[in-house]
Amino acid sequence: MADASKALNEIPLGVVLPASEFAMRVWFEAVLTKFPQCRQVYGGILSNVQDLFSHCGRSPALHASLSAVSLGMISRRVKQDYLSAKALASYGIALTAIQKAINDPQEAKSDETLLAILMLSFYETLICASRDPIAWASHVRGAATVIRLRGSAQLRDDQGLKLFQTFHDQYLWSGLSGLGTDSDIPLVPELCDEFQDFQEENMPLNRIRGKSNKLLMLQTRLRNLELETLDTTAEAVSEIATAINDLDEELGEWTETVPDEWYCSVMPFEAETMKSDDIGTDHALIYSSIWVATFWNSYRSLRIFAGGLLERCVRLHRTVDPAADDLIFENKPSSKDLAEDICASVPFFLGYTGGNGERKFPYPQHIPQRPAYIVCAYQLMWPLYVAGSVQSLPLERRRWVARRLAYIGHSVGIKQAVALSERVGVY
Repeated sequence: MADASKALNEIPLGVVLPASEFAMRVWFEAVLTKFPQCRQVYGGILSNVQDLFSHCGRSPALHASLSAVSLGMISRRVKQDYLSAKALASYGIALTAIQKAINDPQEAKSDETLLAILMLSFYETLICASRDPIAWASHVRGAATVIRLRGSAQLRDDQGLKLFQTFHDQYLWSGLSGLGTDSDIPLVPELCDEFQDFQEENMPLNRIRGKSNKLLMLQTRLRNLELETLDTTAEAVSEIATAINDLDEELGEWTETVPDEWYCSVMPFEAETMKSDDIGTDHALIYSSIWVATFWNSYRSLRIFAGGLLERCVRLHRTVDPAADDLIFENKPSSKDLAEDICASVPFFLGYTGGNGERKFPYPQHIPQRPAYIVCAYQLMWPLYVAGSVQSLPLERRRWVARRLAYIGHSVGIKQAVALSERVGVY
């Protein structure tokens, strides 16, 4: 807490700040300056907070949500129960203030209200006081409601575009992880399509995002058919299945368009090293950067998701017309193999303990300082949860995934990972 001490020393003698104000001061001065990488992790949210809060500090909802996050983070670091209690109280105040803002036609569409909701989702990611990731999904649902109210105009404003990207990334993971079901998260397909128009098409991740949106929309159509089986025809199911299959094939083609430096290398482990619980496979996949590894794991998660949708189509097709020929999809990657590849990327993100007990990171660009390590762990968390949810993955591997998620939660400090490890539920 050297940075916190520095921030404390800069406060004039004799001036006593309320706990929430002091926590926010420390958070801005010590934490934000230490987390430049998080600007990319959260799509700009941490950099936006400083700019927006500097001239929107009177927004009760944003002030309370920032208070909850800053108090919560500092209470975890210094392990003070009274600060945790204050953080939880600020969280409750923020919820009330956000509800009041949403009831006001103008406030409901403001940057401050949207950012306040996104900050509470950030609180749930890092603090996860409820021990239930559904609480995080509820904030994504709330943000989606505000996003719809704001309409297309937000995409033509620099700040609005950054906030939408922040929402969009969480929106996708809420769908891909299954925590936010189709009926839970209001769809914003038109806005997601418009958002893609503002992205660089030649960026590999942006191509993945576009296909993610389409898969989520197809999931909603499939769910509607599942809820109305008496009125559903085999032809309607087949039509959706074909659309999902086409998208899945396009995802497969994505791997042929990435630069050569994006391909991974394989690093085998020695038998002595494999005794460490840091390692779940007999090799690690090594990439040129964390961001490249993240893109590949996003791709794998999407194909696992698409495979799951196709399995649902096959079951529904049999239900509505048992006499019809089964839907058959050829040359599909195994969800198990995709999940295994995500598992093989874990040492790259988190490092591992070598046979001599030394902590190692299998690529030279990594700087194993705490801020960078938290970013690595966050980037891994959602794909790893998706991998652990694959039922065809061997039980022992799924148990290992649950332990790695628990490690991210307890040792790295991203508490939502603890709740996700419990949802994998195979200890």
